[in-house]
Amino acid sequence: MPSTVSIQLYQPNKRLYYDTYQTSLGTVLLVGNEEAIVALHFLESSVNKHLDVIEQRLERYPLCDPAIMQTHWQKIIHQKSYQLALQGTHFQQKVWEKLLTIPAGTRCSYQRLASLLGTPKSTRAVANAIGRNNIAYCIPCHRIVRSDGSLGGYRWRITIKEKLLIAETSNCTSSLWECHVNSVQGFNSKVNQEHFRSKLGLY
Repeated sequence: MPSTVSIQLYQPNKRLYYDTYQTSLGTVLLVGNEEAIVALHFLESSVNKHLDVIEQRLERYPLCDPAIMQTHWQKIIHQKSYQLALQGTHFQQKVWEKLLTIPAGTRCSYQRLASLLGTPKSTRAVANAIGRNNIAYCIPCHRIVRSDGSLGGYRWRITIKEKLLIAETSNCTSSLWECHVNSVQGFNSKVNQEHFRSKLGLY
């Protein structure tokens, strides 16, 4: 993970942008404003469905802008410092910020995380807050497992959670992103771009 992650509150008046990327974990949807990353989803369904969820949570529909998003994407895949804009309740934000303190290559139980927050009886509330995390990987909810060591659930498919944990344990997260091009920018032909956008639901 990057040496520095700066946290700021989500500001709904700022224009949101998005782009998609092909990775070994499947298609990634990245959303942000000009300064910070706002959402990262591993797509389980059409892009439009994920964008609809983001619009409901952030009250703003993002515009596709590969040029702006490329800066954020490069910081993620090269583990450089970046900013995250959080939108949620005070408790949810406390949970997400605590997740950022869990080192890569390690795992933490829901119960342990609740204790670290100073609320040992709030395991269920902590789990719910983790489930509301909108920024996969950057806010490492994949490092939270059950007390018995089993992986538990993961909003973006358990197979992705397992791959992330294995890659971090092996200190080779760069392999998750390398040799994969931006899913829209990777097509030079205007016809191919339009076909791919249509296929993904990008209009």
